Amino acid sequence: IHTLSLHDALPISQVPELGALFEGVQSLEQGGWNGAVVLSETAQEAAQVGTGIAQAVTGAGYDLVNVFDGLTAGRQLANLSRAAPVAAAGQSLATILGAAVPPFTYSGSATATQVLVLPASTYSSSAKAALAALTNGGSDVGIVTVRVVKPWSADAFLAALPTSTKTLHVFAEEDSTVSQIGRASCRE
Repeated sequence: IHTLSLHDALPISQVPELGALFEGVQSLEQGGWNGAVVLSETAQEAAQVGTGIAQAVTGAGYDLVNVFDGLTAGRQLANLSRAAPVAAAGQSLATILGAAVPPFTYSGSATATQVLVLPASTYSSSAKAALAALTNGGSDVGIVTVRVVKPWSADAFLAALPTSTKTLHVFAEEDSTVSQIGRASCRE
């Protein structure tokens, strides 16, 4: 059995490349940018973020980057619906987003001890489908999907994890060519 550590790298390709996106956001922040970065798994999510949520965020004076890789968009045959209007007057960016987009979603066993952490994308959607098909509900594995990257909420992330979590497997890009799969043990 090989245990992955933070120093082991397995190449995976992210479409679009998130490493470049995060570098760009970091550069913008250094220049005083104050906005949100939201990742969408499906065309429907992208449509909802790009309509009512975008109007609320920009109407409150913030910027919004909505990332959707579109790889699966051709397979979705249903009409896309607009998001319901989101109230934004006098509210923080986190409050506006929180009213419409969960920062994290969880799929899998309520008593999972192993949890994968993936950015919302075609890959996270496929991983959730594979987990459901392979385990038929009897696994101790779960998946946390990151929907809102900025503003980041550590409290919301911890709340998304089952209390039974012992190990996190975090999939994150380290540079523009290789993604890192890291393993971290959780404290009891």
